Amino acid sequence: MTQTFAIDVIQTLHSDEANEFRLFLESPYFMQGFKQEGVRPLFEALYLAVQNGTIETLEKEDLHEQLFPGREYVESKLDKLMSELKRLLERFVLVQRYLSDDNEAQQLLDISVDMRLRGLETRYQQALEKTKKKADHAGGESLKSLFFRYRLAMEEQEWHSTFNKGKGDLNIPETINHLDVYYFAHRLWMQNHLLFMQRAASIPITLEQIVDIPQKALQSSHFLDISRDVHVLLNKDALHENDFNQILHKIQSHEQSLSPESLAEFYAYLRNLCVILIDAGHTHIHAVLHEINKDNLRRGYFYLHGKISPNACLSMMQTALSVNDIPWASEFIEVHKDNILGENETQDFYRMNKALCLFGEKKYEEALEMIPFGSTYSFYHLMARRLELKIHYELRSELLDHKIDAFKMFISRAGRKVFSANLHELFTNFVNFVRQLSQSDGPQARQRSQTLLKRISEKERVAERLWLLEKARELGGKR
Repeated sequence: MTQTFAIDVIQTLHSDEANEFRLFLESPYFMQGFKQEGVRPLFEALYLAVQNGTIETLEKEDLHEQLFPGREYVESKLDKLMSELKRLLERFVLVQRYLSDDNEAQQLLDISVDMRLRGLETRYQQALEKTKKKADHAGGESLKSLFFRYRLAMEEQEWHSTFNKGKGDLNIPETINHLDVYYFAHRLWMQNHLLFMQRAASIPITLEQIVDIPQKALQSSHFLDISRDVHVLLNKDALHENDFNQILHKIQSHEQSLSPESLAEFYAYLRNLCVILIDAGHTHIHAVLHEINKDNLRRGYFYLHGKISPNACLSMMQTALSVNDIPWASEFIEVHKDNILGENETQDFYRMNKALCLFGEKKYEEALEMIPFGSTYSFYHLMARRLELKIHYELRSELLDHKIDAFKMFISRAGRKVFSANLHELFTNFVNFVRQLSQSDGPQARQRSQTLLKRISEKERVAERLWLLEKARELGGKR
């Protein structure tokens, strides 16, 4: 049967929700304007087909026969009934969402608004105080909580304006401050995301740097203050380790005042800043990043519905292997092999990360066989190409020169149209150094070792820097 809105929603219902919807269909209030006859049997038929796994093979004619046995097939009648069910499911989902415990603060605010519109001053003040207490215990600052506080201040301003007794500032200054906090926090959140993306991909969009944020707004919100610091840092030409340490300290100092969602976001910023520092030559930051990764994994910051994004998985693996924590990396990928986001590529994600582990264990042939090529995820495709090159170097393969040429061609064709200038430089320097390493055997190996160590260290951006330095040092030990 063709997938419809009703079927899509029914496929997401667990058994308790299905029972709640049945009760919903029996409510005269919620069923106003709807014809109950026929809707309940349609829901039951579709729900049963979903549970039995026969929904895709269910034909309209068969469904019509179930609902109207012995009657002539009239498609429009079934379509109208399906439309009724769609509207009822929409109403059910909205009611369910609005009345959820997670939306209690919004419910309290709406009660306050209603009391104001009815002119019930005492009841209004009681409802508003209850709303404020709920906001104060909302679990830390987040964009959602900042927006709610602005709306709460705006409601107070509305009350003072409506019942103006000629006294006070009508709560206008406080409302403006909450508006500033939310506006700048949300704008910074979006701009910082864009700035991080521009370090990985060619996105020719320039947004004006935010600098003039009211001091009162900054002092009112740790979320805004930290977001501003990250923003200033990302707009610098060069990132320094002290800058990173200051932001790390500020986040750790204010953890109690931030929501879990906000902390997860800020630690994601920190992890990205670590990668930027590592790419710029601060290789000792690998150890810092590995500890942050392990801490964030314990806190659940990497998980979305119990699964981890493929890029986060790859980043954690690379970092663990960079500090030679192979046991942790091996255990991590085995535990999460079936919990990586991506319906069609989950096994490829596992194979790529497993190949990295095998490479770390110096099982080069096994690693080469494990690599999945052609991933639609650019970071996985690039990792596969780089790992292949490293393996052929380790094996002293006759195919190495050919693989180097192929990698150079790939980087050249993609160029800055796909990669950011920073990434293009990272990969270009990497393949150039692999070429130089491959041509450094022989009597001049020791001398070439020192030259390469110096060149690799001096380059601002080099992918696989630790591995390249290790291979350059090995040249120095050859006779």
